[in-house]
Amino acid sequence: MKARRGTRLKPTDSAVSEGEKPKRGGPRTWLPLAPLVLLLLAGAWYYLQPQSTEAAVRKASQLAARGAAEWRAGDHAAALTSYSRALKLAPDRSDYYRGRAQVYVDSGDPELALADLDRALQESDPSSLLLAIRGDALRASQRWDAAAVAYQQAIEKGETSPKVYLGYGDVLGKLGRFTDAIAVIDDAIGRTDLNADLFAARGKAHRGAGEFSEALEDFSLAIQLRPGETLFLRQRAQVFAESGDPKSAVRDLTTAIRVRSGDVDLHRLRARARAEVADLDGAAYDLGRVVEIHTDDVDSYYARGQIYVLARAFGDAIDDFSRAIQLAPGRAEYYVARGNTLEAIDDFAGAIADFNRVIALNPDDAYAYARRGDAKEGAGNLEGAIVDFNLAILLRPDYAYAYAGRGDAKLLLGNRIGAVSDFDKAISLIPDYAYAYCGRGRSRFSMGDLAGASADFRWVLDHATDPVFITTASEYLRRIERADPTR
Repeated sequence: MKARRGTRLKPTDSAVSEGEKPKRGGPRTWLPLAPLVLLLLAGAWYYLQPQSTEAAVRKASQLAARGAAEWRAGDHAAALTSYSRALKLAPDRSDYYRGRAQVYVDSGDPELALADLDRALQESDPSSLLLAIRGDALRASQRWDAAAVAYQQAIEKGETSPKVYLGYGDVLGKLGRFTDAIAVIDDAIGRTDLNADLFAARGKAHRGAGEFSEALEDFSLAIQLRPGETLFLRQRAQVFAESGDPKSAVRDLTTAIRVRSGDVDLHRLRARARAEVADLDGAAYDLGRVVEIHTDDVDSYYARGQIYVLARAFGDAIDDFSRAIQLAPGRAEYYVARGNTLEAIDDFAGAIADFNRVIALNPDDAYAYARRGDAKEGAGNLEGAIVDFNLAILLRPDYAYAYAGRGDAKLLLGNRIGAVSDFDKAISLIPDYAYAYCGRGRSRFSMGDLAGASADFRWVLDHATDPVFITTASEYLRRIERADPTR
């Protein structure tokens, strides 16, 4: 039978003999084929399914390998993406969790690292590498005790990487277990070739234990192995400074700054060391470099202001203290520093205003009341000065400075007996208080007690080191000798 264009043969037409017509509603001959079709589909699924899983495994392995390479190259974002894609394809691979955890640690997200490690640690016998990474993550999250346990377990399982020993030693140092840290790093040094980082780590532990000569030896070895390493130079400089050799500290820091001229921490450290060797211009220069780089570094303005005070560059000091106050108006110590400097240039009104601000910030600050009392005394407000000294003593009954200040104000008011009493109290609190001896000597001299005054001023000559007190005592002793040549 030939079909006309536009007609469609039914599935049964090919099976019907010519001249026969199928009954309406009768069975169709293609139905018995259904089980065969289903069988063919099931077989296709069966054979295709393993191929799909194997492809996913291969793809996950490729992604994990890529993630490891990206991590080694320092591209943490790309590494995280690759490891995460690998884990979607192979969510039960503990080594992929471990790899991603390492990337999280190095990119500064230890909590996510620990979550991945918890998944990886579900295996019955965790590897030494996994435990080492766990130690790194716990150390990054400042869980020192737990980190120490993880590192110890890693080493006990045979982990020999210097990085693990460095982490373990650092954690023990954070716990104050410097002797243990030294022992751990000693073990690492004995197991490996000469390693600058290990010597530096042991030097750090010796420094923590107060063993400065051993620390210097270790840092020197580290520098020999890796010349020009600014971290080692800085660490040795800190030991030099702490062991009383600021000149050597300046030398090391200068070498480091030649390599890293923009490192503000190096400039801060050198400023401190230079101040200790009385190189005030050099210290001011270093702090100036810091504020050039970080214009809002309030502590460096404050520190440079203090250097300027020592150099008697009071105007520059006031400028720096004012800048510090502008940046941090709630810091009382900056007002104290500016107030003291203003008083030094006889700007008593400005000093009083600054001490008022300190007291507003800290109403129980005895020092602020005493210093405001000094400023009021300088301004001629002696009664107001005594009120402030009284408040300071009320807050601190053993405050020798306030008793001496009140003694000065009483002497200026003509209350010599009261002045001697206050200076007596100050000396009872601080037996070598040269200022109080000078004050009591002046009070006794004004009372005509030349013997008592002479004894006080001779004590000053025998014990004081401040040239101002020595000059005052010498001048009064000459006056006493003129008044009573027998002395």
